[in-house]
Amino acid sequence: TYDGPNGNYTGFVDGSVPYRLLGRKDGYLGIGNNAWVKEEHFNVR
Repeated sequence: TYDGPNGNYTGFVDGSVPYRLLGRKDGYLGIGNNAWVKEEHFNVR
């Protein structure tokens, strides 16, 4: 995860649980709590 689009790396997410997307910006997906992930690594359904 990152602290914002093109932000600082803050950790990783557990790929076994679903996440609700709260935003999308510049190739990043917002998953809440100021956590963003690179869209290229996820399948959005």
